[in-house]
Amino acid sequence: MRKSLHILSALLLCAALANAAILRVSPNGSAPYTTIMAAYTAAVNGDTIVVGPGTYTDPITSTKRLKVIGAGWDQASTYYWYFNTGSTGSSLEGLYMQNSGASDVVYAYATADSITISRCWLYSNHYYCGFERQASTGKWSTIQDCIFTGYYAINGQDFIRAAGDSMIVRNCLFAHPSSTVAGQCVVDGAPRFLSMTNNVCVNVREIFNLTGTFGMYAANNVVWDWNASATWGTYSPTATFEYNASATPAPPGSSGITLAADPFVNYTEANGFENGISNFHPAAGSPLIDAGVPTLLDRDGSRSDLGIYGGPYQFVENGAPAYPFVISVIAPAAIISGDSLSVNTTGRVGPRY
Repeated sequence: MRKSLHILSALLLCAALANAAILRVSPNGSAPYTTIMAAYTAAVNGDTIVVGPGTYTDPITSTKRLKVIGAGWDQASTYYWYFNTGSTGSSLEGLYMQNSGASDVVYAYATADSITISRCWLYSNHYYCGFERQASTGKWSTIQDCIFTGYYAINGQDFIRAAGDSMIVRNCLFAHPSSTVAGQCVVDGAPRFLSMTNNVCVNVREIFNLTGTFGMYAANNVVWDWNASATWGTYSPTATFEYNASATPAPPGSSGITLAADPFVNYTEANGFENGISNFHPAAGSPLIDAGVPTLLDRDGSRSDLGIYGGPYQFVENGAPAYPFVISVIAPAAIISGDSLSVNTTGRVGPRY
């Protein structure tokens, strides 16, 4: 009987996966849905929403388990996304996202578990966070390959805020536009577990503002262009820091590198982060090259570099998704009945993890 139940469960799972739908969105009418909200309303658990190039103004509070894939943050932009009860196991990828006032850009309620945000640019034009987790009891969030930027230059602005959850943050860029903010930091709160690897922080004042004792690991991270009163901040007394790099103040823990000069290909401190201009690859001869955790290898099998282009989950330019997208279609200007039609397309597909 037990074997029969296992077989039945497997068949039901296969049937559910087979019935999962792909709902396509495009504002120009070339897809069944012209708004993300319309696709979300039609979607059911397990579906994928593919967001084509365009500008959308759809704030979503999701109660469904969905995979949302945008064409890349340089192609598809939208408003904030909240994960509520029922959205456990959901993911966002390849989108430029911003809040529309006094709200977080992405927010996970306490009931939403196993949330993944990949290859997104999260921009906050308020002092609210790029990503915030409501107080929970051990839920998981994974943030990878993302850019976090902010605008608010009066009160402190936290890029990520955790409360009781476990969080993995890797290969992300954190860039604040203002050096006048007194209280801004990268990660704030009281997580249950935190892993931060291969991130880059520029023009920030404080990396951590954390409370409590919990599992914490930080490695292969780079901090450059500190703001005034710079500090790595407060964190778990049991935290493990290794192979991080920063200008003074030097990184805590073992095998740290104190940077004496700009380690990147192109970053101008006076200008801060400039999209399309700043280049955070390690410069030739940079102390970041092959200087990371010896057992955490780059994709080519060499010892990992420090920063967003190092390690096994390297940063992907423009948030290009692991999904084929047609960006533009070129067809003959005029044809008549009976003529053959030659259509050329340009598109993109990002590397897989």
